[in-house]
Amino acid sequence: MASRKPAERRRRAETPAPSAIGDRILDTNVLIVATGQDSKGRDLTPKVPADVKAIVRDWLAEFGRDASRSLVCDDELLIWKEYKNKLTEQDGPLRLVRDLLFQFHRVRYVLREAIPDALAPQLVSLRNDRKFVQVALADAGRSSIVNVCDTDWGRVEVPLAAHGVRVEHLAPEWYAKFCAEKQTKKRRVSRG
Repeated sequence: MASRKPAERRRRAETPAPSAIGDRILDTNVLIVATGQDSKGRDLTPKVPADVKAIVRDWLAEFGRDASRSLVCDDELLIWKEYKNKLTEQDGPLRLVRDLLFQFHRVRYVLREAIPDALAPQLVSLRNDRKFVQVALADAGRSSIVNVCDTDWGRVEVPLAAHGVRVEHLAPEWYAKFCAEKQTKKRRVSRG
């Protein structure tokens, strides 16, 4: 039997187990990482290794094929607007989301609700991501937020979990290392 390449073994090892929660709220970074390059061939996510990008592309493709799972979006389409602001119509991940939005059985729209006062202090750093949290809170544990490389989610994951919001990292081992490296760099700069 032929041996698998190290990157493929690593990718298989990092692929998260299927969650009991099938519906997902996709942080924009998932689509950006899956897109890979802009129209000029520049890498949109140079700090994300190729094997992690492959995990994300594979996961997103599977999510798109799995009719038992739904994309969760806010009723005001603020999440969709952010996707469109960051990606172009030529980007495959944006086209996939657009296609899901037109398949009414594959999307659930949730009324955005204000973040409870108890959560506001922990979410200051997530100002741009509040719409994702608001949808997850309003969805009452029926969906999870999917992340690849936004380190803010790691800082608020525990407080969010206490309120029933689950954050799913597509490459958890790499993500933990990435967050630790970023924190180490911040400490060096602050001492500097």
